[in-house]
Parts: sequence; structure tokens; C-alpha cells
Amino acid sequence: MQDTSSGIITYTNEETTSQTANVVSSAANNAISVGPDGGALLQTKIIDCYNTASYNLSTYYSAVRINTTRINSSTDVYSLNTSNYKLTISEDGVYEVEYTVSAETDYYTYFDAKLQINGTDVTASEIYDGGYLKKVSASRKLYLTITSGDQLQILAKRTNSFNYNWNDVDIIANGSSITIKKLY
Repeated sequence: MQDTSSGIITYTNEETTSQTANVVSSAANNAISVGPDGGALLQTKIIDCYNTASYNLSTYYSAVRINTTRINSSTDVYSLNTSNYKLTISEDGVYEVEYTVSAETDYYTYFDAKLQINGTDVTASEIYDGGYLKKVSASRKLYLTITSGDQLQILAKRTNSFNYNWNDVDIIANGSSITIKKLY
């Protein structure tokens, strides 16, 4: 007989001794929980956030204005601060982090972007794109060990290929995003 709230199966063996079997581990970082029928249920923990407004990038790194949550399947793990554009993680674990920056360039301009955790650049997180009067997009997927309380943020800046200070790079509304999935 399986208990539908705990997932524990109780049975009697050939020697008429009562036995139990746990279907789901009670380990702290377990991504599997007991489903409504007592079976194992994979608990996906994911957040996907994006920017809603267009704006001009400066020649200094500044926060990409990620301010809207598209999906958050686990509000106890992820929270987005819409005033400083930082995403806080509240569970230790290994995460898949993918971020994208989309922009429109002026005359021979580029953007550089990177991911930071707690104000420190993440190694090999840099992306860039650009060109002459076109819409561009770059993204990077990383697998990171993140500690409870860590804050993630995307930073970007404009780079002028011919050092003309009047060239612009505009972040495109609804084009930049960050998606984080807890793997274990």
C-alpha cells in the first residue's frame, strides 16, 4: 500500500514481516517531491525575466534593466528586484544560467555584456555583438554553483569601433532576458 502524502510504500514480505520503501528521498537539495498520487514528481525550479523598455547604453558598464518576471515556478528560490535589476537566489545548488542581450546599433557600434554574481564578473560570461545600423543579439549559457543569497546581474556597455562618441547602441524592449534553472 502506498501513502499518497508521503510516497512511502508499505508491504508484507514472504516472511509476513511488514516492510517500507521510500519512493522519494528526503535529502535537503532533492528536486523530486511526492506528487498528488504518492509517486515521484520532478519539481522544476525556474525563473525567466526580461526587460520592458528601450534605452541607450553608455560607454560604461551599467545594469541591463531586467524588470519583469515571465515565469517563476519557485518564488521561494528566486526573487527579482525590479529597482536594481538583481536576481537573488535563496537555495544553494548547481544552476543553468542563460542570458541574452538584444540591441540596435548606430554607425559601427557594438555592445559588450557580462554576468556578475555579487558584483564580481563571472569567468567566461562575456558576450558582444554589433555592426553598422542593425539589430543584434548575443547570449551565453553557463552552469554555475550558486550559494543562497547570491545576487546575479547582467551588465552592458556601448563600444564605439571608430571612437565616435555620438554613436548609439539602444537596448531593445522585450529583447534582453535571463533564465535560471536549478539542476540540483
